Amino acid sequence: MLVLLAARPETYLDAVSEGLEIFAVSVFPGLFPFFVLTGLLTALGAGNLLSRAFAKPASRLFGAPPSGGYILAMSMLSGYPVGAKLVADFYKDGIIDEYDARAVTAFASTTGPLFVLGTIGVKMLGDYKSGVIILLTHFASAILNGIVFRAVRKPRETRLCIPRVTGLDGKVFNGILESSVAAILRVGACIIVFNMVIVALGESGVIPIAGRAFEALGVAEGLGEGFASGLVEVTKGVYVIANSGVSLRAAVPLVSLLVSFGGLSVTLQSMTFLNTAGVPLGYYLTVKVSQGILAFALAAVCALIFL
Repeated sequence: MLVLLAARPETYLDAVSEGLEIFAVSVFPGLFPFFVLTGLLTALGAGNLLSRAFAKPASRLFGAPPSGGYILAMSMLSGYPVGAKLVADFYKDGIIDEYDARAVTAFASTTGPLFVLGTIGVKMLGDYKSGVIILLTHFASAILNGIVFRAVRKPRETRLCIPRVTGLDGKVFNGILESSVAAILRVGACIIVFNMVIVALGESGVIPIAGRAFEALGVAEGLGEGFASGLVEVTKGVYVIANSGVSLRAAVPLVSLLVSFGGLSVTLQSMTFLNTAGVPLGYYLTVKVSQGILAFALAAVCALIFL
């Protein structure tokens, strides 16, 4: 990477500028309010109320603490990496332990409806129904994934740990703002780095070669390069797939897989938080690969029926 930067600095300066623009124009306005609002909701007691409401489903379905239901709801509403940030916040506050953090990570790592329905469904694929299928199969795969990993984890009695209500005052509000700014800057740094990585992989021929390799393994022509790009950064991969000319029946299952896996960019964003909660990278990748496979299978069935 250093050699490429030295050989063509203008290309990678442009990549950094593009990543910064994506972050400033699209990601910051979309994520920062959710980071602040989830902090406010927790401080005002919404986490406590939702955790009590979801206590039995979280325990029976996932073997997770009551706070897992709240984290799942916020993740589904807000998108990556809000679920990972809440896991880290609750671990830091002593509400959950490392075992609980792994249990919640298996099902509370999702993107949000605005990105799937608006950006992917309407803007990229040009079909709202496809966006609905991708969103529903994405959420369903997260829930099924939590059940699957409950079965493979060593069972133990679920602790009834409820988020504490801190109350809202000037000090708490300032703390929420500071932690939200720090979190969003980490996300922005990941986006900029992976924008450079995608440029490097494209210029060096790695993504085109990987695309042809996937096509040789049976991935439909035109989808291979998009799939390879999506494993690095989801939005770029979906864009390539949407412009490949393949049918929606072929595109939707693969897009659902990529959205559910999240790509390496989302992995790095999430791990900046999950590392502090004792969730290893290997475990995170395992649960996301599993969720991606489940999403692909569900979306393939739905695409055959509804598209």
